[in-house]
Amino acid sequence: MSAIELRFCAQPPRSLWLKPEIPEGADGAVIGWIQDAAPIDSGVPPDVAQIVAKALVEIYRLTFVDPGRTKSLDWQDQGDYLIRFVRADGIGKLNPSAGYALTSTRAPRVAMRLFETAESLWTLQSQLVLLTDKHAQAPAVSFRAIDVLMRRRELDLAGLQAFGCRGIMTPGPDGDFAQLTFWQGGAMDEFERSLRSECEIAGLTFVVVSETDFERTNWFLKKVGP
Repeated sequence: MSAIELRFCAQPPRSLWLKPEIPEGADGAVIGWIQDAAPIDSGVPPDVAQIVAKALVEIYRLTFVDPGRTKSLDWQDQGDYLIRFVRADGIGKLNPSAGYALTSTRAPRVAMRLFETAESLWTLQSQLVLLTDKHAQAPAVSFRAIDVLMRRRELDLAGLQAFGCRGIMTPGPDGDFAQLTFWQGGAMDEFERSLRSECEIAGLTFVVVSETDFERTNWFLKKVGP
């Protein structure tokens, strides 16, 4: 089973959008993929994961939650990626295991891992991807900034912008969609162009659709089984 078409919608249907809500002045987009058959498990097909990862790292450094990678409180260089543990603050400090392990990269191969981390974060709708300048160093993100987003409470734009974050990507329902929020002018259009280019290279059909058409899409051409 593989994807045969990638659909991009710049007016995300509320029925398919998970919190945090898109704040005023920001842009939101959702990506879906039509597959040749219904998969047994939810998640992102490898060909789609590769296309999305390549389209993002062409523009951004990606920093995502990656459980179990390290307990180091400082960024550790692993070649084409860095890892770090952000320890919980407040009363959470009493538990040295409380916090989030992060991976930061500009390598597509490493970026694809965000869809298949330990604990299946993407399919459980618990992944968070921070988008920062591709030429910048790994972000000095705080525990609170990550924790608020992981709990899907709200977007603290001031807090995110303080460490250079230009947007985020999170899973849609059941991990079957990817939703993106940008708060830098022109960022969504730039990503759409990058995504279209990667689809053309991979030979995958790319279509921009309306909110209504996205919501009515039949995502599987045929069902598995009788």
